[in-house]
Amino acid sequence: MKRALLKDGYITYDQTLALAEECFNNKRIKEITANRIQYLFVDEFQDTNNKIYGVIEDLRKQKKTIIYCVGDPEQYIQSFDSSIRNFDNLPILKASRSSQYLTTFNKSNRRSAEPIVNFLNHFSQRQYGSETFEQQRINSMIGENVKFINKPSDITSMLPSFFEICERHNIPHIERGIIAKKNDVVNKAIAALKGNVLSPDRSINVSPINEIRDTLLSVLDTNQSQYCETHNETSFDLRVKCIQIIRSIRKGEINNENTFVKFVTETLNLEVKNRIPFKIDNLRMSIEAQRSTNAIMVSNIHRFKGLEVDAVLAVAKTEKELNLWLETDTSVRDAHNDKATSDYPRLGYVAFSRARKILCIACLETITLNTKAKLVKLGVEII
Repeated sequence: MKRALLKDGYITYDQTLALAEECFNNKRIKEITANRIQYLFVDEFQDTNNKIYGVIEDLRKQKKTIIYCVGDPEQYIQSFDSSIRNFDNLPILKASRSSQYLTTFNKSNRRSAEPIVNFLNHFSQRQYGSETFEQQRINSMIGENVKFINKPSDITSMLPSFFEICERHNIPHIERGIIAKKNDVVNKAIAALKGNVLSPDRSINVSPINEIRDTLLSVLDTNQSQYCETHNETSFDLRVKCIQIIRSIRKGEINNENTFVKFVTETLNLEVKNRIPFKIDNLRMSIEAQRSTNAIMVSNIHRFKGLEVDAVLAVAKTEKELNLWLETDTSVRDAHNDKATSDYPRLGYVAFSRARKILCIACLETITLNTKAKLVKLGVEII
């Protein structure tokens, strides 16, 4: 695939990093680049790998660019690549230990209610030299103690308790989220809600007609002006076709990528040239979100990162997964590098920190007394 893309003049994201690294072996290119960039802002610095960090370092050493990096190492959930291998090698931590970087701490938490902030501090108190990082809630916010909904096996049985708490705080459905690590758990939540869910993707913020239009034009490998010129149609004609697709999705006639292609080729009589850029389920969620007032955000943790809602139900698939989420010892969290679960100690933190007012945790497996004791020690109320 990479060779085919390269032949057509395209490069993948990974190739851009390799090319940047190769270019910066040339002293003159580094000088030219530094002369062009007066300021460099790096967001989500914890997700930076060593190739990107190498480029940042090369720019820094030219002493012409003011560089500002922002990140939270506890939110690194990308899995370790061959250049990092263990948590201590993350660029954000290496930079924090370097005398060439001035490390400052933003301890203000303006998102979550105080009980949630207190809970998060069990997982984020990392030592930086002589200073310990600890979040502080800015301004008061109504909230409850973190809850563990002790109703395993079935997400359907967990929902009444979660919804009751949300109703008590007048939290609308659109401000409720159910998140999990495993996609099969996400699918169980979607089934429990009978598909009445929202996707965290950009589609929920975009008109469904525009979303369908962009998808259709993408699979036709064209843009709107070229399409109208080629087919002797107006933008209104294209909009009519998009509405046809929306109606077909609502009827269930289009329910996967194959039936989408079949509809475009046979019903609309258009030639498909590209694959669909994302799953039909995302389009369906975008469409249904416009009609339903009680749809709830459901997602895996990776896709939910960066978002926030008033109330979160974080569901672990197994007790082992839950205990990795609840690990408070920084050294144990950092040392955990099993290939399949290396990010689990931080995935819990990312999930927990999405909540503004209400945080509920649950597990599909029945938990032992030891795990219950751990939850109680963390100030979690078991219900």
